[in-house]
Amino acid sequence: MILECDLPPGSPVSQSQLVAQTRLGVAAVRTALARLQQEGLVTPVPRRGYLVSPVTPQHIDDLMGLRLLLEPASLRLAAGRLSPEDFARLRQLADIGYDSLDRESERRFLRANRDFHILIARASGNERLAQVLEQIFSEGTRMLYLTMSSKQNLSDTWQKGHHAICDALQRGDGDAAAAIAIAEVTDGRREIFDAVLARTGIARTNVFA
Repeated sequence: MILECDLPPGSPVSQSQLVAQTRLGVAAVRTALARLQQEGLVTPVPRRGYLVSPVTPQHIDDLMGLRLLLEPASLRLAAGRLSPEDFARLRQLADIGYDSLDRESERRFLRANRDFHILIARASGNERLAQVLEQIFSEGTRMLYLTMSSKQNLSDTWQKGHHAICDALQRGDGDAAAAIAIAEVTDGRREIFDAVLARTGIARTNVFA
C-alpha cells in the first residue's frame, strides 16, 4: 500500500486503521509497522500513530545515487550469467507497459519493473549486492508511481529501455547494459523531481516542509 501510494507519502496512518483496511490481526499489523519503521517507510508519531515517510529531494538523490553506484556493477556481473529461461522472463517483463488511466495496469507495471531489475540483480552472483538492490528497487517503486501519475506517459520509453538492457545482456556486453542503466537512472531522477514538484499536495508536504 505504501509502495503503490495507496498510502501516499506524508499521510498519517494508525494501527487500527490498517487492521480495518487489511483485515489482518493486530499482532501482524504491529509487526509489519515495526518492519516498515526499520526500512524507513514509516515514522512513529507519539500518541497519534505513524506518518508515511515523505519523498524529499534528499531522499530522491540518496536512492537514485545508490542506484547509480550499484546497478551498473550488478549488470556487468550479470552479463554471461543469465540463462535462456532468464532472458525469456526478462523479455516477458519488459513487454509489460501501463495505461495512465488504468490503475490496475499501473500496479502490474510497477511489479513487473521491480521483478525485472531484481532478476538481473540476483543473476549477478553477489547475494549481498542483490539484497541491497532489491530493497532499493522496492523502495523506489513509490517514486515511479508518482512519476507515472503525472501527465506524461513514459510507458513506451521505459519498455524500450528494458528491452535495450536485455539486448546488451544477451550479447554479453555488461558495459553497454550498464551505460543504458546509467542514462535511465539519470533521466529518472529528473522525471521524479518534476513529478513530485508538479503535485501540489505532495510538494507542500514532502518538499517544502
